[in-house]
Amino acid sequence: MARDQAAVVAVAVATCASDTLKFVVATTYGSVHKRHRKALNPAFSSSQLKQFLGLFERKTRKLIQKWDEELLNVGNDENEGGKGQGKIIDVTKWFPRVTLDIIGESAFNYKFGAIDGSDSGTNELLEALKNIFIDSRARTPADILFHEWRLGLPSWVTRVLGLRTPEDRRFSTYLETSKRCARQVLERANNEGVERAEGNDLEEGGKGKHKKCAGGDKMNGLGSRSPLHVTKMNGKENGKAKANGKDVLIQSNNAEDPKKRLDDDEVLSQISTMILVGHETTAMTLSWLLYEIARHPEDQRRMRQEITSVKERVRVRVREGQVGNGGEVRGPGRTREGANGRVPNHEEKNLCDETITSMTSNDYDSMHYFNDCIKETLRLYPVAPIIIREASEDDVIPLLHPVLSSANPSSSDSEGTLITQIPVEKGQKVHIPITVYNSLPSVFGKDAHEWNPSRFENLRNLKSLNPNSSNSNQKLQGPGHANGTGEDVNLGFLSNLLTFSSGVRGCIGVMELQTILFGLIESYEFSLPPEGLDIQQVPAGTTSPMVRGQLEKGIQMPLVVRRIRKEEVGARS
Repeated sequence: MARDQAAVVAVAVATCASDTLKFVVATTYGSVHKRHRKALNPAFSSSQLKQFLGLFERKTRKLIQKWDEELLNVGNDENEGGKGQGKIIDVTKWFPRVTLDIIGESAFNYKFGAIDGSDSGTNELLEALKNIFIDSRARTPADILFHEWRLGLPSWVTRVLGLRTPEDRRFSTYLETSKRCARQVLERANNEGVERAEGNDLEEGGKGKHKKCAGGDKMNGLGSRSPLHVTKMNGKENGKAKANGKDVLIQSNNAEDPKKRLDDDEVLSQISTMILVGHETTAMTLSWLLYEIARHPEDQRRMRQEITSVKERVRVRVREGQVGNGGEVRGPGRTREGANGRVPNHEEKNLCDETITSMTSNDYDSMHYFNDCIKETLRLYPVAPIIIREASEDDVIPLLHPVLSSANPSSSDSEGTLITQIPVEKGQKVHIPITVYNSLPSVFGKDAHEWNPSRFENLRNLKSLNPNSSNSNQKLQGPGHANGTGEDVNLGFLSNLLTFSSGVRGCIGVMELQTILFGLIESYEFSLPPEGLDIQQVPAGTTSPMVRGQLEKGIQMPLVVRRIRKEEVGARS
């Protein structure tokens, strides 16, 4: 299936989500997926993502500021761990706020203000997102049977018969709230476009006329006149226009080429789903990673050592006026422009120190063990524990390890049959357990069920021993690994993980993870609460953390957070 994408199609995980998810990049396939990906590529290209580093860093510093304020209250809170010992913070309450603000500004140039909690609409959106798929965590056989039966019914039948679950209702609430936010994003874009157009017309001689866009004067279901014929991209970087998801989606809505055009429902669905997926996935991965390094303080220490080393290297580069993030030449005392090509304001300058704002994507990638911990978290805690594919034609699934069927004494099959492949009929759904694959001893070693970031260091050693093998950092080699044939295996875009499917839909959140973790691990020490809470890994839509005995409270990850003194990580210049 990894090699023949046309043979399978993605299907929505839940009926309640299908009306929205059928329009988005994450679940479309074939020509539809290519059209969506082609439309969105300009906003999420590698060069464009690198320009978001400033935004990621500023939001991280904002989170640190908020946590510092929380820690100032130590001694007045019943959950505090004692003066100088830190305070218990449920990190799952904060990470969705940070990632929501990031997805808002990076994808749509829209400020949700979630970290500050200053906007009532944003608070409503966060509330709608909270525990949205919690009922998915423990489905009985009857639940599964009901779910599959309901899949075959038209949506209007399920509504008329009242066959909606609490999960359906929560998702509907989210859908209504997120689409309202999506419309606000687009309306704001329209208003900004008209303002830009008026300014451009004055610059061009004050003709006061707007060119008519290909899509007409109105975006059919989205409201006011489209600004695409007059909207410039949000700033420039190195002489090139900077795009964001909002600009690209609106432009795609008005494209003349049908292969590039997204209709109104697709645009709204993309925005709604980018909000849902773009913030929840990163937030949960961050939570699990902090949990593991709280359990393994030595790994936390090694990550912090790498951070200290790379910061010193960047300081030297800054002092020498070498190239910094975004490609501009840095001199002593110069401050890199913030996101969207502007100089950071006073607050942002206070939140971001000189070294952080000079980090490049290569600097983040150079921290091997730091990134090994990210990979190990993605392996053990894949955001989507199961993906579902539907066969678009009759096919077979070959088995790596043949299985002997049960013997049937009453037939000729008295000793069982060796099964080497599974026939799949067109329309049948195939459930692919990502968690199981990512924990296969045949692929990841005998300790595949345990936390061990060093396994990826072993892969790098293989690369050094076999330098002629291209891209061997992402391949597992030799008998007993993956296909057992001794051939190179390259599955997925990140170190042979299936977390992001087979690689066609590579996640854009890795850089976001790197940036946030860099700031947090440098600033805080994380440890488990003294009462020894038992954290469970629960498939509630995403692989979510919950406390055993407190499932009614939903998703939570309480950790002791302690501010690190400067002398503990080395003096800052």
